[in-house]
Amino acid sequence: MPSGVEFFVVECENATPIGDDTQPEPAFRACTVLVSFATDAAERAQFRPLLTALSFGHASSDVCSGEDRLQKLPERLLACLESAGHDLVTVAVYVGSSAAVAAETVQPAVDALRRCFGMSLTALVVVATTTHQFASLRGVDGFVCGVHATSAETARDVFLLLSTLTAPRHLTGIDVLDLLPVLGSAQAPSRIAQGFWFREGDGRLVFATQADRHRVQGAARVLAVSLVHSLQWSEMHRLHRAVRAEAVTASACILFAPCDALRPGLLPISVGMVPVLCAPTQTRSKN
Repeated sequence: MPSGVEFFVVECENATPIGDDTQPEPAFRACTVLVSFATDAAERAQFRPLLTALSFGHASSDVCSGEDRLQKLPERLLACLESAGHDLVTVAVYVGSSAAVAAETVQPAVDALRRCFGMSLTALVVVATTTHQFASLRGVDGFVCGVHATSAETARDVFLLLSTLTAPRHLTGIDVLDLLPVLGSAQAPSRIAQGFWFREGDGRLVFATQADRHRVQGAARVLAVSLVHSLQWSEMHRLHRAVRAEAVTASACILFAPCDALRPGLLPISVGMVPVLCAPTQTRSKN
């Protein structure tokens, strides 16, 4: 059985053109990290495609093993980074399906990540099948709950969502202030709904399951990400209206549209993925 704490990193540099005859000037450097406590081989396999899924940035991964693996985490993380001094860092921590992983196990990792990235760490999200037992965690900005059989997929989708929020090219911008209100608490976690945008005609939004659709319909707020190839403004507006039509109880319905964030060939041109982060109706309390 695989052991150790595994992590994945995606770095990207957002640049702003400053003139016709000059190189773009770096606007900010961003980094997204997934830290996984999963020991099950099938769960770990869900994360393998992350190294090649995105069309932008530099992706890398490593495993920290041994009794002092959490103490080594910052050093190993920094060794994987292409550059230092990131302006914006987001982190997803997946606790895995093992009952042996408790809040006391995860807290040192959260502390290490906070020390490693300091004020640049703007959002740290914990993903678990059940989240209430992690309510004592300090330094966490929100919780996302996965279904038992697919919690690793939920962690993967959260990592992709966080990564695409800092994509270098996009039709609509987003601020971390748009993300934080959609993150739930340990007692009332957020959930991910998986949607697909079928582009024929005016387009059609279809959810993977009825449970996914119900999550969107009952959410207090939703944040959707369009992973659609060569998306144009007119189609983006139709997709936004389709999400808005499903999110009937949401006080806010935000659509973030990165440009061609997924590597070509992962999906047919005629279909796009639309992961939707759904905030619970219960008011969240920050830990």
